[in-house]
Amino acid sequence: FLIGESNGAIFGYHFLLNHADWFKVAVFISGTIDKNTLEEFTAKRGLLSTKILMVHGTEDLLFQVAVAEKEAAYLKQLGCDVEFKKIVGMGHGADPFAEDEIAKWLKQFDMNKPIQKVD
Repeated sequence: FLIGESNGAIFGYHFLLNHADWFKVAVFISGTIDKNTLEEFTAKRGLLSTKILMVHGTEDLLFQVAVAEKEAAYLKQLGCDVEFKKIVGMGHGADPFAEDEIAKWLKQFDMNKPIQKVD
């Protein structure tokens, strides 16, 4: 799986688009999707099968939660399998409650299956 927080999430969205066949699931925390990456998602409409969890805090002062909610809705419109979790009281970055929510979400996937190497 792929996970990124803040700038790691911003880069993670871009990385996912370029290597989507490498990842079954992706988790992005307190990040945003830059304009160029949004355009890439639009161009690859319907081609991304990776399940995405977006986690964002209501108290994030760097990236507004409303923007993240709109990005999640837009990705859903493009056919992406996206779940958005808004964490009340969380600022920018993860906290223990967010980690619990992420762990619960990841448990639904069989991570014990071997990942095929891509040459």
